[in-house]
Amino acid sequence: MNVAQLQKLIEEQKLDYRIYHIGEEGYFDEAFNLVSCADGTWETFYGEHGGRTNRKVYDSEEEAADAFYAIMKETGMRKLPGKVGSCILEADRRLTSNQESRTQKILFGMLVFLAVLFLVITVMQAVTETVQEPWFCVCIALTAVFAVSAVVMFRGFRRK
Repeated sequence: MNVAQLQKLIEEQKLDYRIYHIGEEGYFDEAFNLVSCADGTWETFYGEHGGRTNRKVYDSEEEAADAFYAIMKETGMRKLPGKVGSCILEADRRLTSNQESRTQKILFGMLVFLAVLFLVITVMQAVTETVQEPWFCVCIALTAVFAVSAVVMFRGFRRK
């Protein structure tokens, strides 16, 4: 079989696309790779920690495609999950949720920082009696906005 037939076969069997790479130069780390080289040869290997293990070179596309399919069969070809509730998709969902949570916490920290910063600026202006009316009003307004935003966000964290 050639590479196009191999890709079609892999797609039909719904194999996990995260464990293999088929294409020209370049490769995926922690995956099985079938790569066409500039000199017309084909390589199969496992990309691992930036290196290439179990590397084999083939003179023809058909030979390389057959060898790659054999490697995929030997390793137990992981299939993509069919249900939304599968463990792989659940892990992806948890990872995305953790990233969103971290982003929200960073945003919360920035809001608190800005509220405190503008509060300090406002107090310093009042204490040193260098109140410039428009700037002073802007500082008070921004302090209120950032403080209210931080409180609303904090209440959202507590509900979860």
